[in-house]
Amino acid sequence: MYDHGHLKSSCLNNVNLTYTDIEISILKFITHDGRPAEIINDAGFKHLVEPLLAKMPDSKAINVKNVWSLLEKVKDLLVNRIKCELKGECE
Repeated sequence: MYDHGHLKSSCLNNVNLTYTDIEISILKFITHDGRPAEIINDAGFKHLVEPLLAKMPDSKAINVKNVWSLLEKVKDLLVNRIKCELKGECE
C-alpha cells in the first residue's frame, strides 16, 4: 500500500510526447495487450492522459468513437498493404 503522505508531486517538463504518441499507445493497449477500447473511459486512464492532453495544443478529444475510427483507419492501411504485398506492387 502506498503512503500518499510521503509522495511528492512533480511536474514533467520538456517531455517529448505528441498526440500521435498517445494514439499509438492506445492502439497498442487494444491490439497488442488485448484491452477493450473502453479502457479510455477508465478513471486511471483519464487521470493519466487528460493532463497530458491539456498541455498539447494539437490534441483532440479521446473518446471511444475516435478510437474506433482510428482502429478502422489502421485496419484499412494494413489491408491495403497486404493487398499490395500479395500483388508484388509495393515499394
